[in-house]
Amino acid sequence: ASRVCLLGHSVGGVGAWVVAAAKPELFAAIAAVSGGPPAQGDALTALLAKLSGRPAMLVHGAQDGIAPVQLSRTMNAAAEKAGLKVSYLEVPDGDHLNVVASTFPAIMAFFEKSTKAANTK
Repeated sequence: ASRVCLLGHSVGGVGAWVVAAAKPELFAAIAAVSGGPPAQGDALTALLAKLSGRPAMLVHGAQDGIAPVQLSRTMNAAAEKAGLKVSYLEVPDGDHLNVVASTFPAIMAFFEKSTKAANTK
């Protein structure tokens, strides 16, 4: 139970933030790949406040023609501003699909370091 992590890609990456904020106590960490913010302004600030202490990883391909990389850049800035522990990985030649397989080892390594006990320190 201390190692449950949440990963989503594309719309699932957006949804991962919503699910994590609804039940933050369930997750040791969150990763969103090729996603973006699930809300804007005060609604995004309130959502991120619920994730205090949870590490997050954002991954996006700079060549993504489906979900522009700026979406993850915006989410990264908002998460950092909210005080989340964020790891951001932008793949210069990554697109919407190939970024998933190419970064999966890095995501798993990020999750490997994340436990709920580590988040309470």
